Amino acid sequence: MHPHLFPVSLLLFMFLVAAIPRVVVSEDDDRFVRCGTEYECGNMKIGYPFWGGDRPDYCGHPGFELECDGEAPEFTMEGASYRVLDINDSTNTVTVARADVWDSNCPDSYVNTTLNTSLFSYVSTTSYSELTLYYQCVYLASIPNQFNCSNSSIICYFTIQDLSLGDVSLWSCDVNVKIPIFESAANAIVSGGGTVDGLREAVKEGFGLFWNANNNLCKECVESGGHCGYNDSSQFVCYCRDGPSSASTCLNPATSSPEKISHGICGDNTRD
Repeated sequence: MHPHLFPVSLLLFMFLVAAIPRVVVSEDDDRFVRCGTEYECGNMKIGYPFWGGDRPDYCGHPGFELECDGEAPEFTMEGASYRVLDINDSTNTVTVARADVWDSNCPDSYVNTTLNTSLFSYVSTTSYSELTLYYQCVYLASIPNQFNCSNSSIICYFTIQDLSLGDVSLWSCDVNVKIPIFESAANAIVSGGGTVDGLREAVKEGFGLFWNANNNLCKECVESGGHCGYNDSSQFVCYCRDGPSSASTCLNPATSSPEKISHGICGDNTRD
């Protein structure tokens, strides 16, 4: 080999290597990573706006904390607990049932179903009937749809709004609890003769709710590659690979530089 060729070749190789653009790969933001983890309970995996367990509070909306009873996730709203039966992220809807009457018609306390209307609304008010459970009643011979609670000889009754199951006057019972059920389930109770088994089936079918948790902002965040959440000031946040975004989306990969491309996840980095 000619004695001058090797140094020239080496210098040319070093020049070409130096001319190649270097891509800086940084570690993903911890909040981005953690908010990409779903809440797991039973056979369900749940994301934003819900949080709980190993899924931090900043990965969801403050009003959507979940607890797992081993079989299904539950959340509390206005003094009552609700069992999550199904979630549809594409329509922002959740099917729930009252947890306190899931295993028994006799709850420990008497609480009506009341929605936090800033977070939830009924999917369709025309598809529901109102089931009323009456407790601590006097005997009403004309009403067959009755049940007893354990540890008590006091008679209880149930009726359905606008459907004929007998007339229980409020003067006949000390307390009542109102629970929405699907209209189809209410019709099944009536057609079945108002049995306790029909009551149990209707309660376990639950009812549908639409949630409102900055749904449009979260959609924009997810479409940009982010995860949704909230911050300490209860403000919506889009978590991106390089940290929270001040906008509802992460940096558009199509217009970003090759050295720093962001992808996001929706969240809330503020809290009440």
